[in-house]
Amino acid sequence: MTEPRFEAGPEAPESRPLEPQPGLSPTMRGCLLGAGIVIGILLILFMLGVWVVKNHSGDILVWSLERAKPEILTFLSPDHRLEQRKAFSQAYDQMVSELKKLGVEEFTERHSQSFEFYQKMLLDQRITLEESQKWLEIWEEEMKEPSSQEK
Repeated sequence: MTEPRFEAGPEAPESRPLEPQPGLSPTMRGCLLGAGIVIGILLILFMLGVWVVKNHSGDILVWSLERAKPEILTFLSPDHRLEQRKAFSQAYDQMVSELKKLGVEEFTERHSQSFEFYQKMLLDQRITLEESQKWLEIWEEEMKEPSSQEK
């Protein structure tokens, strides 16, 4: 048996493998441009957030403490009598007004002990009679101390 012979047909035009064009494709340029715009917007938002925190942290803290007062008063345990609740509420108002007056930095320097105790006291969302009395004692002691401006 003879093998069939294949004859070459007409010559095919010269074909070259596709070579990538120099530079980026239009699709890739669009993706990079979009990513650059998103990163730019995120940087602007981050810088705005830093500016707000730096320049308005005291206002934000005062605002949040004023709004939180009714809920914080509900954390007082049932064994608080009416006059103890009033004393706590007055000291709380005094703390907020002192924060407004002094600003965050000076307030935290002058009242660090009472503010730290206040934060720990709220962790379990329950304020015992002993905790509130201790906080009031610390707060009153700090209020008796002369500030750095008065020294």
